Amino acid sequence: MDELDIIQLRRNPQWRATLQVYYDLQQQAQEQTPDASGWIARQTAVPGIDPEQLSSIHGKLIAFGMLKFDVGGRDVGVQYQLTQQGRRALLGESEPSQETELAESA
Repeated sequence: MDELDIIQLRRNPQWRATLQVYYDLQQQAQEQTPDASGWIARQTAVPGIDPEQLSSIHGKLIAFGMLKFDVGGRDVGVQYQLTQQGRRALLGESEPSQETELAESA
């Protein structure tokens, strides 16, 4: 895990809170539907964060490689998903081994 990721999350608790919301929603979706894609509709409210800041926070998380997005069209809208880097930064996991990376890419 890149130490910069941890530093950024410590300096910006709003980033961590936003990542946590997406992580929690992804976990819930996975529990309800095991074959869920992991994409979560854009969240317009995160507890403790001014909704006007969320657009900027989403942009920063994307720029730092912690969150990715997909434009699903008119019916779905913008969707987000934690990247492996975002998950590791949020959960404090160590860098994945080469075996883990190979298994994930298969």
